[in-house]
Amino acid sequence: MKDLAIMDQIKGFPWKQLRTLGIYKHMGSHRNRDVLWGWDYITVMCSRIVNSQMGFRSDDIEVMSTRIKKKGRLLHYLFGHVPDFEEVDEADGWPEYFKESFKRCIELGQVAFGACCVVYLIASLMQRNKFSSIVRGFKISATIGLLGAIVVYYLSISPWGRDIKSGIGQESPFIDADTDVFELTLPVKKDVLFSTRLDSPFLAGGQNLIYKHGQPGNELYGDLLSNYSVPRNTAGVVAQNIVDKIMKGVKKTDGRFLLQNVFGDWEIMDDDEIVPRVVKNVVADSNPILKSMEQEIRYLVSECKHGRMRETVLFQKHAPAILSKLENALFEIKLPKAALKSIQAFIPRLFVPHVKKLHTVATAESEEIGKEPLKEGDVVEAFFANDGWFKGRVTSISRRRGVGIKFAITFEDGDYQVMKPSDVRKFDHYKMGEQVEDVASSQEGTISYIYANGRVAVDTVDGETLETHVHDIHRS
Repeated sequence: MKDLAIMDQIKGFPWKQLRTLGIYKHMGSHRNRDVLWGWDYITVMCSRIVNSQMGFRSDDIEVMSTRIKKKGRLLHYLFGHVPDFEEVDEADGWPEYFKESFKRCIELGQVAFGACCVVYLIASLMQRNKFSSIVRGFKISATIGLLGAIVVYYLSISPWGRDIKSGIGQESPFIDADTDVFELTLPVKKDVLFSTRLDSPFLAGGQNLIYKHGQPGNELYGDLLSNYSVPRNTAGVVAQNIVDKIMKGVKKTDGRFLLQNVFGDWEIMDDDEIVPRVVKNVVADSNPILKSMEQEIRYLVSECKHGRMRETVLFQKHAPAILSKLENALFEIKLPKAALKSIQAFIPRLFVPHVKKLHTVATAESEEIGKEPLKEGDVVEAFFANDGWFKGRVTSISRRRGVGIKFAITFEDGDYQVMKPSDVRKFDHYKMGEQVEDVASSQEGTISYIYANGRVAVDTVDGETLETHVHDIHRS
């Protein structure tokens, strides 16, 4: 928004071009040199190339080359070549294209400079005062070289240049995955997601995707939080009861609480991790000032984990410790866990059960005690004796006398089967350590890692590690 406020002050060539490249920015009347730069064209273009977005896919190089060819042979030589995709992967097409283009431009510049020097030297030797002409040529070359050095210097100290020199601009916000992780899974719509990656004042839209819009589990969680007001001085027993209701409200919909770790993958949280977060959120939602402070603390924690200075001791050790103490001072409520268990054990005695609940009714074959019956639209797994369990969705349920219940299931590959209840179960999320089979290679193995992008690493029985997608495996 600050860029838009001063856009009319950026006039003409070359200022707009320099601003677009992230080299120069007019500060406006406030003269604030710390004003945010926002996105520059090169960063956006590189981001689109990395993500293979429209206009920057491997096929688009050939389209661009055809257009450049119409501009002349010189431009086509410099920027019109197409990488050989038999030797280069499609993902490396654009980087290879830029490397070759830069190489040709440098070579042409060197040849042009050398030719100019030779021509000037010949012209100088034809003059009466040869020595002064050569000295003048040397001075002109030195001046051009000095101007070039100044331009390179200012490029290097620009935000864009500093990012390239330090390598920060090309780094992943997450560190490389390690084997020392907790139980990993993939998020689904019903899950509540806690991610520090999108907690940034520069990514307001990203926060809304997680906390307000787009993730049904987080929307439900927010609605549950808004039902209660828990001031900082709330009694521990009352606060624990509210926290239990919120957690049960999420788990009632088969939702889970997932935490994105420093590797960018999703871990299943246990109750000891969930309770402090719920307490913090419900206390913060009860007070607008605390809500703003909680948001700022999330911004700072995200900066410590994913910011430009995350490799420093300050951001790795000292700042997180101080922020943790501040969170405890603002949001912590001591919960009497031991006392609560005895209270919860006594609560059922205070109520007289309804007469209808004392009678049990015979359920269908698939409706075992303690299990929720399957219904249309449920995601399930169906068992085939020779192949294993395959994922599908219940499209219809039929009940006939003498036959019992039958489930009509549509599988992910489009196949349609009618299955008996004993061969159908509700689909559970894949977890590390489970035995699975890869559909393409028919290799069996154990899941050793689940990545956030849907890829899974499977340690096969042959001792190899196979990387595939979660949609291409099934339980054996």
